[in-house]
Amino acid sequence: MVPLLKRNENLTLGLANPTGYLGVMRFNHLNPPFNDVRVRRAVLVAVKQDDYMLAVTGGDTTAYQDCKALFPCGTPFGTQKCASVMQGDLDAGRKLLKEAGYAGKKW
Repeated sequence: MVPLLKRNENLTLGLANPTGYLGVMRFNHLNPPFNDVRVRRAVLVAVKQDDYMLAVTGGDTTAYQDCKALFPCGTPFGTQKCASVMQGDLDAGRKLLKEAGYAGKKW
């Protein structure tokens, strides 16, 4: 939908919120399988942030910023010190799940 709006020369698109939309993935660490820190780490290694952002923005790569931080990038607390953890490597995530002993059990 956004690309369609961008093609309309009678419209001007701008940011309503300069900080942007903050999407967060949070585990319920009180219940299996996420009560195991090794499983949570495996998911963090496997998740590719771009996949989620493209889904939310309708494929418009100009509508988001890749930011692997707890607080929004560009703000005083928005640091990406742990960005290396979020590799977007599904195979590495599978390997870590196997090492954690998770066998696909459904709770």
